[in-house]
Formats: sequence, structure tokens, C-alpha cells
Amino acid sequence: MRMRHRLTHLALLLGLIAVVGMAASPSFAVSAVSPQARVQAPHVTVSLLSEAAAIRPGEPFTLGLHFDLDEHWHVYWKNPGDSGLEPRVRWTLPEGFTASPLRWPAPSRIRLKHLVNFGYEGEVVLLAEITPPPGLSPGQTVRIAAKIDWLVCEEECIPGSASLAVDVPVADLAVRAGDIQPLFDAARLRLPVFASRAGWEASAIVGDGVMELTVEGPGGAPASPPEAVFFPDLPGWVRNAGEQQVSVTGNTLTLRVPLDTTPGITVPNRVLGVLVAGSGWPGANGSSALRIDIPLSDRAADTTSPPLRQGAADVPDSLPLILLGAAVGGLILNLMPCVLPVLSLKVLGFVRASELGRHHALTHAIVFAAGIVVSFWVVATLLLALRAAGGQLGWGFQLQSPTFVVVMAALFLLMGLNLFGVFEIGVGLTSIGGTQSSRQGLLGAFFSGVLATVVATPCTAPFMGTALGVALTGSRATAFGVFTALALGMALPYVVLAASPGLLGYIPKPGPWMDTLKKAMGFMLLLAVVWLAWVFGHQAPSGAKTTGVDEVAWLMLGLLVVGMGACALGHFGDRLRPKPRPWLARALVVLGVGVGLWLPLRAISAPVTGPAWEPYSSDRIAALEQAGHPYFIDFTAGWCLSCQVNQVVALDRRGVAEVFDRHGITAIKADWTNQDTVIADALAAYGRVSVPLYVLETGRDNKPAVILPNLLTEAIVIEALRGAGFD
Repeated sequence: MRMRHRLTHLALLLGLIAVVGMAASPSFAVSAVSPQARVQAPHVTVSLLSEAAAIRPGEPFTLGLHFDLDEHWHVYWKNPGDSGLEPRVRWTLPEGFTASPLRWPAPSRIRLKHLVNFGYEGEVVLLAEITPPPGLSPGQTVRIAAKIDWLVCEEECIPGSASLAVDVPVADLAVRAGDIQPLFDAARLRLPVFASRAGWEASAIVGDGVMELTVEGPGGAPASPPEAVFFPDLPGWVRNAGEQQVSVTGNTLTLRVPLDTTPGITVPNRVLGVLVAGSGWPGANGSSALRIDIPLSDRAADTTSPPLRQGAADVPDSLPLILLGAAVGGLILNLMPCVLPVLSLKVLGFVRASELGRHHALTHAIVFAAGIVVSFWVVATLLLALRAAGGQLGWGFQLQSPTFVVVMAALFLLMGLNLFGVFEIGVGLTSIGGTQSSRQGLLGAFFSGVLATVVATPCTAPFMGTALGVALTGSRATAFGVFTALALGMALPYVVLAASPGLLGYIPKPGPWMDTLKKAMGFMLLLAVVWLAWVFGHQAPSGAKTTGVDEVAWLMLGLLVVGMGACALGHFGDRLRPKPRPWLARALVVLGVGVGLWLPLRAISAPVTGPAWEPYSSDRIAALEQAGHPYFIDFTAGWCLSCQVNQVVALDRRGVAEVFDRHGITAIKADWTNQDTVIADALAAYGRVSVPLYVLETGRDNKPAVILPNLLTEAIVIEALRGAGFD
């Protein structure tokens, strides 16, 4: 019996010694805080890891955000690609500590139908270097805390958030945590290495919708491997889903990266990104990623490089063939959707001109062609001059300007209203009136040619890229020859029609049917306004809280005011009225157009000053509740007018955002624009069945939720925050 007690005591003693030994070991120092340093979320486990089991005063050490993902699920790189949101961290550090930005391992391309995202599957560790102050005392323990937000996706996406922390002791000597060291070693191996430091020389040139990135290996090393892919730091200028073509010659690798040619997209002046391969780059210590940070040259200003080629047969070797291709491309421009509304006006003009005879019709056609040619020359001159000055501009660059898009939308609206008979302004806009003088008719024909050119340039036919590439890389004479061929090709059908009596004979005589045709042409112009509104919506500033919907709404409001001005012109300026008031008509139309242009331009240029809103998610709310984290819910809807007013005058204000940031209050937007049972249940939980509803959850057990009034001002919101203890 005594022997059994002695064995029991011996086992307890050995167990106690083992526990004490483990607690003193470096690996246990990290594991001991695992309940605070790890969270199990849907489809991902997120951990905050310290590479150091003990830190030395003043000596930097590394922390890692470890994402361990379920199969087929992924998180995102710092540039998520076509969709997604990168992980974000907000550090809470002891006094005197500093944290570096996150260091991102090389990503992978993740394809989902027609989209391509950049991110990580399996597991990944994002690294950050923490620097402690030199005045720390050995023997003390410091706590490093982080608030981490992420988005994990397969086909559906689930946002997540957690507040994690690690406790690290301070010692005379730094000690590494051996059990997790392989994770940090693997993460460092995936970090990009600067190309220049690895002995690689890189250069990049852009033209014809493609960036050509060239890297040359060190000391005759083979350019390996050929399956390289470029990932840009900045979103929005590379066509993520486009095929990147690789060619290798000796120790030189060339990668052709397709660019996003959507109107409004600007190519940066420098190439910042990562060139990733399936295996290690020579000279990069086994890393599969080269860090690229080089200036981006423009092919129009680079006379030492030949034009970009898709293939040997794509670029004709003789200038006559190039000019012929440009003329055919200009001819096809007449069939492009964005040109049809303007050309429809010219069709009406031909109907009027045919009534006056062949000579009159031919004169109008030649003046129309002159308007096209002169406009192409002006555009070519501006494009060559701006590119020579270093501007990153492309064909159709005018539609990259929101101001230009708004002005064109207003102009097309006015032209459409003119065709509908809302007001009469004569040939100055449409050249279709029946009582204009010859001089006014010719001016209208020239203006129609100018307008057709302005809206045609973004609609270049697919094979026109070669001709434009030659124009922008050759001599000025070659450039103007190509642009002239484009213009003549576009104008050719109208000159041929006007010069042929037989063809003019097929044009019907003017009659009541023209009123119906005018209205049909007016609807085509309104269709062009819809297209321009779509372009304007894509020009929402980077980082804005909207996706362009608000900007389009402001444009519609501005166009409404422009239309009101046009109606005032038609009502007060009608000379058939007993007492016409032309001065009042002019004043109202100027006021309407001015205010109508100002409204959308002010909206798209307004800085984003409010909080960074997150979409409502019950999982997100549960995570915030579990972490005791404060949050603010805006229950809103697009059809709720008071909600939108409160958003502008109270919530999206700099003062509110500063209080949210200072106290780490998460801003949640519960958008009830569409039916959503989750949001309906959340409203019911607060005893409400309608919006707006504004709720501040303090994250403190002893303080209930704060319900704000339905009508808000910035002062009301800040006072409510102050009353809840958030000064």
C-alpha cells in the first residue's frame, strides 16, 4: 500500500516537474497564450504568432498572422484582383513599440468563372516586424494585441474579425520559438526579393493596350521558369483575367501583360508589383518571386524599341498597307454603337440636303468630312504632345476625364430634347432645321463631324490598334498620315452618298415621316447618355464607399436640372408667344446647365471623409460581441430618403470618423434596399420593423445599446458617442 502511495507521489512530482519545464521552455511560452492568440472562424483558423519566445530590448522581432484555410477556400493578397478584400490589422502596442507594414508572400491567381482574384489557399503567414524600445527591463512581459479583419471566400464570401494577443517576456538574450519556426521560414521563402538585389535587370514599356515587362538574369543565368505571372500592387490598370504571354531568349524573359482599356483607367508612371514563378529565380536565394519597382516607359516616347507585336502577321511592313488598314478601320467606326447617335443626325441632314439638290448635299458632306479630319488632327496633336511630355494617355483619353463625360452627357441630352421639340436652337447643335441659312447649315455639318470624332475614338475597331501603334511610335508625318486615313475612312460613306445622284435618289422626300424619325434619333441620343452615365459610374474615386451608384444618381440629378433649363428655353424663348422673354430664357438655360454640370462633378471630386463601412453579417456581429468590441449599425435602404440625408449630413462626416477610429468602433451598414430576412430579424431584435435605425453597441456588459434618433446631425451622433463613454 505504501509502495502504491510512493509511486503516486512520484508520478505527481514528475508531472509537476514536466509542467514547470514546459512553462519555462520557449515553445510553451507561445502556447500558453494560445487561447488569446487563435480564433476558429468559418473555414479558417487565424492565429497571431510570435517568432520570439523572448525579446531583447531595442532588438526587432517578427510577428505573423497565420491563416489556416479549409480546402478550396482562400484569403486575399494586398491587391485582391477583380474582387475581394485583403486582410487588415490594427495593432495595439505597448508604449514605445512600433510595427512595420505587413510583408506579403507571393500570391497565386484564383480563377472564379470570368474573374481572377489574387490570394492564398491552404495556409499563409503575413509577417510584420515589431521594434521594442531600448529601455525595456529584462524580466517583464509585454502584450502585443491586434485587431484583424479578413474575408474568406470560395464561391460565397464570409467576413471575419478577431482581437488576438500574445504575451512575450523580455530577456537579456532573444530566444526563438522553435516549434513554429518552420512556418516563419516558409513564409520568408515566399517573400519577393528585389530584382536588382538578386542581380536581375528589369524594364517595362507600355503601348497598344499591353505592358511589356522584360527581366534579364544575372551572369548568363537562364531565365527560368517560363510560367511567370505579374501581380500589380495597384489595382485597376491590369486586366487581371487576361492571358500573360511569356517568351524566353537565353537569360532574358519577356512578359506581355494585357492592360485594362476601360475609359477612365489611368496607367501609373511606375511598375510596382511581384513577378512570380513556379520555381526559384536564379540569384534570389530560392525565392519564386521578384519584387519589381521600375519606371514605366511609354512606347510613343521610346524611339529605340519597335512597336509591340501580337504576331509576325499583325503589323504590315509597308506604310501604304498601314494607311489602308487605318482607312478601313475608320470606315467600320460608323458601325460602332457610340457613333450611331451622332451619325443619325447626319442622316436627317442628308434628307434635308437632298431636297436642295446634289450640289448642296455634296457641299454639306465635304464640310462634314472636313470636321472629322480637322478633329482627328487636333486629337492626334494633343495625344502626341501630351505623351511627349510624359503623360500616360491612350487613344480615347478624353473619356478618362469625368468633366468631359459630364459635358458630353449634357450635350447629348440637349440634342435629344431638341429633336423631341422641347426647344429650338437651330443648326448650332443638330443641323436639321429647315429654315437655316447656308452658312448656318455648313457650320452645323462641320460641328457634326467634330462631335462624331469625339465620341468615336473610344470605339476603335479591334484591328486598328496596329495602325495607332505605328502612328504613335513613328514620325510626325507618319502619325498624321495614319490619323488622316482614319478620318477619311470614317467620312467616306457620306461623301460617296452625296456625290452619287443615283444613291441620292433613294433618299425619301421630306414629309411627316421625318418627325417620327427625329424622335427615333432622339432616343438614340438618350441611349448615348445612358452609356456615358455608365462610364461616369466607373470613375468613382478609388477607395470610395460606393460602387458608382451615388455618382450616377448625382449625374441623373444634374441632367434633370439641365433638362429643366432646356424646357425654360423652349417656354420663355418661343418667339411665337405673345410676350417672349429671350433674356429670361437665356438666363435660365445658363443657370440650368451650370448647376447641372456642377452637381455630378462635385459628387465625384468630393473626398471620402466618413467611416469605413462594412456590410452587415450575423457572423461579424457575433465575432464583435465575443471580442467585446464596440460597433455602430446603420440600418438603411436606398429607397429611404431620410436615411440618405442622414448619411450625408451626419454619418459620413470627418468628426464622426475620427471618433470611430480613435475608439476602434466598427461601422456596420445593414442595407435593407432588397428584402433580407437576416436584416429584418436584426431590426426585430431591437423592436423595429422599419428604417432608419441607428444602434451603438458599446461592447461593455454594463452598458446597454444606445438607440439614436431617426433624424441626425453630426453633433447628435458625436454627443451620443460621448454619452456612451467615447469622447
